[in-house]
Amino acid sequence: MRGFYEIAANDPERPALLGDEGITYGRLLDRVNRASNGLTSRGVAPGDCVVTVLKNGADALTMMLATYQIGAYLVPVNWHFTTEEIDYIVGDCGAKVVIAPDALTVDALAAGQPATPPEHRRAGSMMLYTSGTTGRPKGCAGGCWT
Repeated sequence: MRGFYEIAANDPERPALLGDEGITYGRLLDRVNRASNGLTSRGVAPGDCVVTVLKNGADALTMMLATYQIGAYLVPVNWHFTTEEIDYIVGDCGAKVVIAPDALTVDALAAGQPATPPEHRRAGSMMLYTSGTTGRPKGCAGGCWT
């Protein structure tokens, strides 16, 4: 993560993401900080889960970095999943916030939030869900060997 912050500070116009959703490091850092502040204003604390149902792109990258810097778990859910599958994961992980095009969007989360970094940066992580051996998805953070 340190590399991201250094590049954003020293070369903010450098492209961070190419393509149709192209974004510079400086603009990405602005969005990440606003999204982090939006999450904390909604009660997300270190160790809490944030579910995202997003396609790969600027929003998914923003949410990954935003959750990581506030010490939260990012729980990315495939946008092809059914409502029932998504609801199961949201309930199972106890998500504090769900970011999805038909729920809360990244733009809505970040709207009106300060672009300052969170007061205390902490290292968050990702929690992935697998089908496991029971037929029900299982959340795995750090390592899951069942």
